[in-house]
Formats: sequence, structure tokens, C-alpha cells
Amino acid sequence: VYMSKQVHCELDIDAATHFLGDAGDLSEMLGNLIENAYKYCTRDVQVSARWRSGQLEIIVEDDGPGIRPEDFVTLLQRGRRADETVDGQGIGLAVVNDTAGLYDGSLEVAESPMGGARLTLRLGRAGTQAPGSAKK
Repeated sequence: VYMSKQVHCELDIDAATHFLGDAGDLSEMLGNLIENAYKYCTRDVQVSARWRSGQLEIIVEDDGPGIRPEDFVTLLQRGRRADETVDGQGIGLAVVNDTAGLYDGSLEVAESPMGGARLTLRLGRAGTQAPGSAKK
């Protein structure tokens, strides 16, 4: 969808990290988070995933305009949007948040060191390390 934008996406995925859940759920959550990052970035997106404190932690960040903290609660409601100037239906982050709850997880927003939004998805019942990996 954003091929003409020529986004540079950097992945930092710990090889010892695995998702133990429904593949469709993971695809839905990552699809929404990464699509939003591509939509709002200027040029750069970074995706990282690792096992941290007993949870699978996935961070998606971009160099776009970011999300004002006061807008985040609104964005978690289905059909609500903070930016009406771009296409969208306003359900993506609500779906991510609802699905994260099924895995004893959460979705948080902060400012990225890249300048845009930093969305952190934590999944408590879905992450594990590969057998024999040292916990961090």
C-alpha cells in the first residue's frame, strides 16, 4: 500500500523470541501497528521484538508526527480517529488493544526517539524464549 513512499524499515527481532498464540491474532495486531507506522512516518520505521520480564514485547516506532498522549485514549475506541486528513476507519488500534487483552497484554504509546510514535505491545500469555535460551 505504501510502496511509493519508499519507507526504510529496520527490524530488530531477537531470534530466541517466539509467539505462542493464534497466528491470525499476531498478524492482525502487527498488521495494524506496522500499517499505521508506514502511514504516518516520514521515511523511517523500526520494529523490534524480544522477551522481557516474562512478556513478549513488540515495539513499533516511526519518525512521523507522533500521537499526542491525550489522543491515545480516544484512538483505542472503535471508529475514533485523531487525524482525519489521512484515510482510515479508526478501528486498528482498538483491535490491537482488544486482542492484546486476550493475551493478558497491553498497548502503550510514547514518543519515539525517532521523533514520531512509539507503540509498545506487551503480551503476557503469548511470549516465550526458545528452549535453552537465557532469560533477560
